[in-house]
Amino acid sequence: MMSLRATVSARLVLSACLAGSLLAQASNSRADEAALPDPLMHQALAAYEVNHWQKSFAAIGALADAGHADAARVALLMTRHGSALFRERFEVTPARRLQWLETAVRAQGVTRLAANADTK
Repeated sequence: MMSLRATVSARLVLSACLAGSLLAQASNSRADEAALPDPLMHQALAAYEVNHWQKSFAAIGALADAGHADAARVALLMTRHGSALFRERFEVTPARRLQWLETAVRAQGVTRLAANADTK
């Protein structure tokens, strides 16, 4: 079981990941487009800020499914540490978890995962 300090720290890290992703989307948008981030990221961040974990996870999962690397990383963290951090479980299929892992890894410049990669 995680200590209260570790739980708060982990939640702050996840909040920073979400906020960082939101800011990165805004700064990476083309000059001729409105510099607004993806509405799903707004929804995820807003739900996260008010402790609506399942709603936040649904939006993050949708972004991860669409290939958003930061969302894939956060979704993987939530599935792995949900019970300890949020006192909730975030269930996903092994295939979906593997897709998110591949999305996150691909963003780091790795093109192929090892056959025995831990996807729990």
